[in-house]
Amino acid sequence: MTLTKPIKILIGILTLLIIVAPFVIMPLFFAFSMLPAIAAEFGNDMLEPPVFLGVMLVMMPVMFLFPFVQLALQVFYVIHEVKNKTLTDTARILFLLGAYFMPYIGLPVYYVMHIWRDGSKPAVEAPAPGAAG
Repeated sequence: MTLTKPIKILIGILTLLIIVAPFVIMPLFFAFSMLPAIAAEFGNDMLEPPVFLGVMLVMMPVMFLFPFVQLALQVFYVIHEVKNKTLTDTARILFLLGAYFMPYIGLPVYYVMHIWRDGSKPAVEAPAPGAAG
């Protein structure tokens, strides 16, 4: 499967988002959503409601779309892995299992090895020693 450079970059950004979001973006969002309650507890007016509501109105749709993006990206990777003819059967099975059971490791490894670098190229056969030109 041949992909253009902009598509490869988009897939890379989405793969990075899938990896980073559960560990960085979502915890920050939940910590930010607790700030008004913490400010009210200590009697400080740290965060005005319009700013808080603006952030919530932007972040909630993003968080609702996250599972759909993750599912679509995993479907893309599975299709790409199945159609990739440069992989051996064993590597194809391992990448498919990695995409399903360990997507935080399997997807970036496959992306770097077979999407960004266009996979391993078939080797050019060297002429046999002593063969004429």
